[in-house]
Amino acid sequence: MVEETSFFQDKICSKTSGILWLTQGDLKEKPQPFYELNYFFDGLIMNHFQRELPSHKMPNLFFTKNFNKNLLLGHYNLDFPTIDKEIEIFLEIVANLAEKKSQILILKSQDTDEKFIKKITRNPFFDFRAYNLT
Repeated sequence: MVEETSFFQDKICSKTSGILWLTQGDLKEKPQPFYELNYFFDGLIMNHFQRELPSHKMPNLFFTKNFNKNLLLGHYNLDFPTIDKEIEIFLEIVANLAEKKSQILILKSQDTDEKFIKKITRNPFFDFRAYNLT
C-alpha cells in the first residue's frame, strides 16, 4: 500500500480533475488499488458498501476536493455493456466542474484494449494520463 500511496501522491496534483478506474471486476471485489483510492477519497469507497444496491456492475462515482478543487473518481467494470456511454457521461460531468486541459488519470490493467483507451481519450478538453495497474 505504501508504494501505491506514493504513486498517487506523485500523480494526483492540482491539475488532476478526474480518475477513471477500469477493472475486470466489480468494486465489491475490492480491485487494486482499492484501499489507496479509498484513502484519497476520504473513505467514501468503503462507505459505498454500507448502502444496499441491486447490482455492483453499475458505474460507481465518487467526489472529493483536492488542492481545493473538485476531484471525481469513476470506477467502471470493463464488462459493463454500455461502458463507452457511461465514461462519456463521466467526462461530461468532470468537464462541467473542471478547467480546460485538466488531467484525467486512467488506471487500467496491462491487457486493456488500446483501441478502447484511444477511443475514450479523444476528448480534447482533457490531458489524459494512462497508467497500468500491477
